[in-house]
Amino acid sequence: MFVPHSSLDLNVIFDELDISSLDELFKHIPDDLLIKNGLDVEDSLSELEATKYFEDISNKNKNNLICFAGGGHYDVYLPPTVKSLTMRPEFMTSYTPYQAEISQGILQVLFEFQSLVCDLTEMELANASLYDGATSVAEAISVAINKTKRDSVVISSGFNPNTKEVVDTLIDKSKFDLNYIPLSDYLFPEDYEFSDEDAAFVVSFPHYEGSAQDLSNLVKKAQSKGVITICYVDPSMLGVLKTPGSMGFDIVVAEGQSIGTPLSFGGPTVGWFATKKDLARLVPGRIIGETIDNNHKKTYVMTLRAREQDIRREKASSNICTNQTLNAIG
Repeated sequence: MFVPHSSLDLNVIFDELDISSLDELFKHIPDDLLIKNGLDVEDSLSELEATKYFEDISNKNKNNLICFAGGGHYDVYLPPTVKSLTMRPEFMTSYTPYQAEISQGILQVLFEFQSLVCDLTEMELANASLYDGATSVAEAISVAINKTKRDSVVISSGFNPNTKEVVDTLIDKSKFDLNYIPLSDYLFPEDYEFSDEDAAFVVSFPHYEGSAQDLSNLVKKAQSKGVITICYVDPSMLGVLKTPGSMGFDIVVAEGQSIGTPLSFGGPTVGWFATKKDLARLVPGRIIGETIDNNHKKTYVMTLRAREQDIRREKASSNICTNQTLNAIG
C-alpha cells in the first residue's frame, strides 16, 4: 500500500535538498518526457477485488475449482492479514492462558470472540469455543440432561446427518432416549406435544434442507414442560433470519466454519456455545471474563473455573478441557 508524503514530510525533504518544489526535484528530466495530464489508470481495487483480478489471470494457466460440497462446510475468503496475524507465536500456541498477568492479549481477543457470539445470537453468555458444531450439540444435550435430570431428548430430523452421527456417538443411548421427530412439509410439527420426561428439544435453524421456520411457539411449549431448548444455527444466517435469542432458546450452538475458517479436508473448525446466564455453571469449556485489577484497570481472566474438568474431575458435567482458540480468534 502506498502512503503519500504529508506536507510536513515534503518540507523537510525540500529543506534538506535546498529546493522549493517537486518540480525542481525533477527538472533534470527533459520536458517532452514529463507526463502533464495525469496517468490514465482505472479506479483502485479493494483487497478482495485485487485478489480476484489476479486469480482470474492465474486461472488461465490452471484450474482453481470452486467447492460446492456444502453440507456445513463452505469456501470462504480469508484476508492474508488474518493468516499472518494468527501465525504469530502469541496466538499460535498450545499454552492455556491460566496466568492472566502475561496473557492479557489472548484473553482479550477471546473475550471479544465471546462478545461477538453473544451479539450475533442475542444470548447472554458464550464460552471461548468448542471443537466443532457437532460437538457443541452433544455438549448442549449433556447440559440439558444434567440440568433437568431427565433421560429423553427430542431432536428434529432436519439435522445435518454428520452432526447426527456425532450426537449418536457421544450421547450414551443405553441411558438416554434420542427421539428423532420427522419434519412435515420441511418443517418441525407445530402441534408436537412435549412431555414431562423430555430433557431437551434440539432443532436446526434453518433445517438442513434449507427451510426456515419461526420456532418461537415451539420453544414456549417446550419450556412450559421444563424442557431445555437448544438451537443449532447457521451463523451466516444470523444477519438475515430471526435470531435464536429472540425466539427464546435456552442454548444456542453453531459450526463457525462459514464465518471465516478455510476448508482443510473437513477441519479443523470451531464450535460456538452460547446460553442464558442461569446455565452458566453447566457450560462446558473455558469462559473468559472482564474484571478490574488492583490498579482499577480493566483486565481479563479465565472465570468460573471451579466448574471445569481439570478441577472437578469425575464430578464435572463435561470432559471438554480445551477448545479451538486459534480458529476462534481468526
